[in-house]
Amino acid sequence: MNFINYFAVKSTKYPYQAYQFIYMCTTGFYDFKWTACIYNILTEICRPDIWYNQHLIRPSYLKQLTKRILIDQYCQKWSNNMSQTNKGNFYKSLKSNLILENYFKMLPEVLSLYVFKLRTANHRLSIETGRWPRTPIEERTCKVYT
Repeated sequence: MNFINYFAVKSTKYPYQAYQFIYMCTTGFYDFKWTACIYNILTEICRPDIWYNQHLIRPSYLKQLTKRILIDQYCQKWSNNMSQTNKGNFYKSLKSNLILENYFKMLPEVLSLYVFKLRTANHRLSIETGRWPRTPIEERTCKVYT
């Protein structure tokens, strides 16, 4: 559906009133949150031009483009946030991208839970429990094998 180009009504299945209503939303005559949300998403992905040139873009391409840009932005934020802590750096050393690894699909569920717990620091190893009383990382050694 084109929000701006409501004059091309005769070539679409939407009635003139719907296009006029949507056009008024985009010009600020009506203030609706859903139109502002769409505009904000396009602005966040640095593509506000799409809002004004909707009649030039196929909806399937727009959906694909928007999804790809939002995923890329999320991955960049994730990577930056992970780099700011020791725990995040450890996790990044185990996992470089945001996809499920194939070996998890082959492991039995019980075993994959142990790996997930290790990755997310949901365990009782001294490297994690030493963090609670703020023990220096060099002193957080295994008590069993030392």
